[in-house]
Amino acid sequence: MPQFDWGIVFLISYVRFSFLPYFITLTIGWLLCSVNSYAQVQGIVRNQKGDPIVAVQISKVNSSEGTISDGSGAFSIQAEAGDIIEFKHLNYETFILTVDDLTAKSIVLSDRINAIDEVLINAFHTGDVQMVNAKSIERIPALLGEKDVLKYMATLPGVISISALDAGIYVRGGNSSHNAYLVNSISVADPQHITGVLSTFDPYVLDHSIIYKSGYPAQYNGYLSSYINMQPTRQSIYHYSGEATVGLISSSLKAKMKTGENNPAVFALSMRKSYLQFLAEAYNGKEDYDEVPAYAFTDITFSADASINDKWRLSALAMATFDKLPLEIGATTRHDLKWGSQSGVVALMGDLNPRQKIQFRLGANHYYSDANSASRVNFSNRSDVGTFSLSTRYIHQLSDRLQLSLGVKNEMTGYDYSQEKEDQVESKYHSNLHRNLTAVHANLDIRLTSHFSLSTGMNGVLFTGSGQYFGVAPRVKFMYQKDKTGVWVDYARTHQFDETLTVFTIKSPVDLKIPIGKNQKPALSDQYSVGMSLQRHTHFTFNTSCFYKHLSNIKDFEAGDRTDLAVVSNSMIAGDGSVVGWELDGIYNSVQLYLRLNYTLSEARHQFDQFNNGQSIHPPYDIRHNIMLNASFKLTPSWLVNAMWTYSSGVTTTLPIGVAVSKDITTKVAGMQFVPVYKERYNYQLPATHRMDVSMDYIKSIVDDQIKFTMGVFNVYNQANPSFVYIEAVNKDDYFVRFVPKSKVLLPFMPYFSLTYIFNKK
Repeated sequence: MPQFDWGIVFLISYVRFSFLPYFITLTIGWLLCSVNSYAQVQGIVRNQKGDPIVAVQISKVNSSEGTISDGSGAFSIQAEAGDIIEFKHLNYETFILTVDDLTAKSIVLSDRINAIDEVLINAFHTGDVQMVNAKSIERIPALLGEKDVLKYMATLPGVISISALDAGIYVRGGNSSHNAYLVNSISVADPQHITGVLSTFDPYVLDHSIIYKSGYPAQYNGYLSSYINMQPTRQSIYHYSGEATVGLISSSLKAKMKTGENNPAVFALSMRKSYLQFLAEAYNGKEDYDEVPAYAFTDITFSADASINDKWRLSALAMATFDKLPLEIGATTRHDLKWGSQSGVVALMGDLNPRQKIQFRLGANHYYSDANSASRVNFSNRSDVGTFSLSTRYIHQLSDRLQLSLGVKNEMTGYDYSQEKEDQVESKYHSNLHRNLTAVHANLDIRLTSHFSLSTGMNGVLFTGSGQYFGVAPRVKFMYQKDKTGVWVDYARTHQFDETLTVFTIKSPVDLKIPIGKNQKPALSDQYSVGMSLQRHTHFTFNTSCFYKHLSNIKDFEAGDRTDLAVVSNSMIAGDGSVVGWELDGIYNSVQLYLRLNYTLSEARHQFDQFNNGQSIHPPYDIRHNIMLNASFKLTPSWLVNAMWTYSSGVTTTLPIGVAVSKDITTKVAGMQFVPVYKERYNYQLPATHRMDVSMDYIKSIVDDQIKFTMGVFNVYNQANPSFVYIEAVNKDDYFVRFVPKSKVLLPFMPYFSLTYIFNKK
C-alpha cells in the first residue's frame, strides 16, 4: 500500500505556498527586537492555619530572579505561564510551583516535619482554564495500573469520555476530533490508545498541562472545542531518578537525569508496553463475561529541557506509539486494526533583556492507521496524515498593567488515503491531499485595576488547499478577582478545517481525517461563557459556569456505504448547530482527604438539510447529564486509597427501520441478499452508562528509594456499558431475516495490580 512521503509533502507545500509565511516570521522578529516578556505574578503565602508567612524566599528556577514575602505574606515576581517558582523557608517544606496562569496565587506550605509529598498548594484559577500536573493525577484511580493526562481531564466538568474504543475526550458538546493536543503550543498527533481514556501522554514526562475550554489565547485556532497545551518536565530535585513497573496489564521503564548546577539540563524517558492480549485469554470463553479484546500497545516518550545560558533555554520532545487490536463482531465479522504515531517538537526561548522574550517553535507529527475487515464486504483502509509546523511568538510588556503579544504560525498537512475492496469485483482507490494554514495573532492583556483585568485578541488565518479561505477569530475576556473570588465573562471564535470520517458505526482509532473541499467554508464556533470561582477556608474550591456555542458550517458526511471510500470521502456536508450548558464543580482538598463532585448539564443540536428532513438532531456525542464523584484518602503516609464513580446519559446511534430483499441476477450466487434500510439518523438513544473504579497504593521507603504496590479494580460492579452497537442479521431461511441490534462490551470487571521500584540519587 502507498506510504506517506514526508519529503514530497514538504517540497510540494514549500513550492506551492512560497516564502510568504517565513518572510512574515522574519520580518516580525526584526521589527520587535525591543519587546518585553513578563507579567507580575502576585499572591500570598500562608501556613496550614491560614496565617501569613513572612520572609519566604521566592525564586524562579534556572534564573537569578527572586524576591521575599512581606509582613502580610504577599509577594510579586515577574513570570509567565510555564515558569517554575520555588518557595523556601527555614520552618517550612520547600515547594516548587509551576505557574499555570497569571492570576493571583494562594500558596499553602506545610510545616518542616512533613515529608515533601505532603506539601499542599491551592493555586487560584478560573474554571474554564484548568491546570493538570502529576500530583493531581495521583488523586484518581489508575486506569488498569496506568496514570494518564487525559484520564484526569475526563474528570473535569464539561469534559466527557464515551467509549472504551475511543481514547478521545469530548469537551462542551464538541466532537473528540475538535480538540487540539499541543506540546509547547505546537500540535502533536492525537492520542489513540484505547481501554477507556488512556492516551499516549505520560505525566511522568509531560508533567504540566493546561486545558482551555473557553477564553482561548489568541495564538490558538484551528479547532472548535478545546486546546490542551502540555509541557515537558523542566525540573528535578535529583540528579538521577527512575521507575520500573511490572503489572498485570502493562509494564514500564522511566528515568530522569539532571546535569549541571548553574544552567541545569533535565532529560526524561518513558517506555510503556501492554499485554492485555494475555489477560484476554483468561477471560474470553467464559459465559459470565463479554470478550476482552486482545489489545496491545507500545509507546516511547523522550524529553529534554536545557538552559543554554542565563537567557536562552531549549526544550524538545519526541514520542512514538504502536497499537494493534483484533476485533470480532458477531459470528461473521472480524477487524484487524493497527495504528500509530510519531511526534517531535523543539522550542527555543530566549530573553533579549530583563523585559523581553522571543520564542521559536518547530514541530512535526505523523499518524497512520491500517484497518483490514472481513465481513459481507472485505476491505482494507490505509491512512497517513502528516503535519509540519513552524511558529514565532513575541511578548511585549508595555507597562506594569499592559502586555502585548504578537506571533505568526505556519502549518502544512498532507493526507494520504488508500483502499482495496473486494465485493463482487475487486477495486482500488487512492487519494493524496494537502493543505496549508498561515495564522497571525495579536493579544493585549490589560490590568485595569487591582481587581479588574481585560484580555482581548485577534487571530487571522489563511487556508489554502483545494480552495482558499481567510478568516478572523476575535477573542475577549473580562475578569474580576479579589482575594479568593473570581468572576469572568469571555467570548471566542474558532475555526476548523477538517472533520473525522468514522469508518465503523462508532468512533475508533482508524477513523479518517478529511480536509474541507473546494468551495467549502470551515466550521465556525462562537462561544460565550460566564463563570465564577470561589475558594474558602484554604481547602474548599467552588466553580460554576454557563456557556453557549453557536456553530456554523459544521461538517458531517452523507449516508452511504462506509466501505466505499471513493464515494464517502467526497460526501462532506455542512450544517448549523448550537450547544448550551452549565457546569458545577466542588472540591475539598487537604493532605489526608480529597473530595471532588462535579455535574455537567448540556444539550447539543445539529441541523443538516441532507438528512432527517432538515430537522435538528442530537449528535452521537450529545451527553445531557454527566456526574463525576472522586474520593481520595491518605490513610497514612504509606497508604492511599482512590475511588471514582461516573454517570453519563446514553448517546444516540442509528438503527435500521426495515429490510430490503434483493438478488443479483448477474452472478451465480444463490440465495437472497438482505440489506438494512435506514431512514432517520441518530434515531435511537442507548441506555445511560455508569462505572466505579477503585485503586489502592502502598509505598515503602528504603533510604532514598521506594517500592510502590498498586492494586485496584476497573468496573467494580461489572456494569455492562456498551462500547458500541452493531446490527446482526438473523436468518430463519432464505426468505426470512430480521436485523437484531447488539452491543459489545470491551472492558468488563477487571482486577489489576502493579509493582514499582522508584530510585532517586541526589
